[in-house]
Amino acid sequence: MIYSEQSRSEILGAVEKMLPSYCFDQYMFYPAADKTCWQKYLLKRLADSFQDKESSFFFEVVEGFPFLLGCKIPRWDEEHFGFGMATINRVVCPDIRMSDTVMERLLEDCISFLRNKEVKFISAHISSDDLLALHLFEDKGFRYYQTTVYPVAQCTDLPDRTDSDVRFLQESDLPAVIRIAKQQQFNRGHFYCDGRFDKKTVDSMYEKWIRTSWKNKEPVAVIENGGKVVGYFAFVMDEPLSQAMKCKYGRMTSLAMDSSARGKGLGSNLFRAVMSLIAGMGGQYVASEYPLKNFVSARLHTKNLFYPVHEKVLLHFWL
Repeated sequence: MIYSEQSRSEILGAVEKMLPSYCFDQYMFYPAADKTCWQKYLLKRLADSFQDKESSFFFEVVEGFPFLLGCKIPRWDEEHFGFGMATINRVVCPDIRMSDTVMERLLEDCISFLRNKEVKFISAHISSDDLLALHLFEDKGFRYYQTTVYPVAQCTDLPDRTDSDVRFLQESDLPAVIRIAKQQQFNRGHFYCDGRFDKKTVDSMYEKWIRTSWKNKEPVAVIENGGKVVGYFAFVMDEPLSQAMKCKYGRMTSLAMDSSARGKGLGSNLFRAVMSLIAGMGGQYVASEYPLKNFVSARLHTKNLFYPVHEKVLLHFWL
């Protein structure tokens, strides 16, 4: 679906007018320099997405209210899994008269568009509080697979928790880290729970993530036990979020420990050490995420003073 610059400006203008009363954005409760930072960040993300060649949008302005669906067809996912995959990652659904009718029309247009693009699988990420949108997607056949929690912690006041056995990844560590990444993931994540995905292909996705982090020179910390690498923790310094919130943010992205090293407190040591590394790189806050049912990860985050600021429901739909 092709939209003109004028229509895009119209939807952005309508979204901007709605923002003071909007309550479903992920970054609404993230620590920031002022309470309106998330609004400006939402508008920037939308404007940037309009320029993204992998993204498409379906939207209408009805009685001055914006209705919008944004989807993305990542080449990375298609190359890895071998078939077309899409993510619906932008949902704006005001609760007014005709909401169901308008959003149903946009969702049908989106699904038809993706089908014509030979997409076979769609995931949708929707605020767990946005029941109107969630129920609409369920009515269209989307199935629930996961709830993801997004917590934040302040790291500037933490004591130094660096561990002598924690250091940055070296190229010689890659075989050990790749093995851990492929074999030691939380096996109740949404890809593992969906029987249509090949489990070995899902395993190898984590290898690809590590190789991509290494290629992009993103920081990955490892922890040793007895001179052997037994765990890793990938993270980034999130510059777009930092600029938007006017606070320096680090973001945790992937953690896994070898099963032989569990129960020894090494995972906790690695977790705390990464928080110290982020603080040492100027980070004021650490953003993270984990599946709600991953209780081990939940305990780690709680123990290290993370508090939840957002929650999303993840749905699957096969074409």
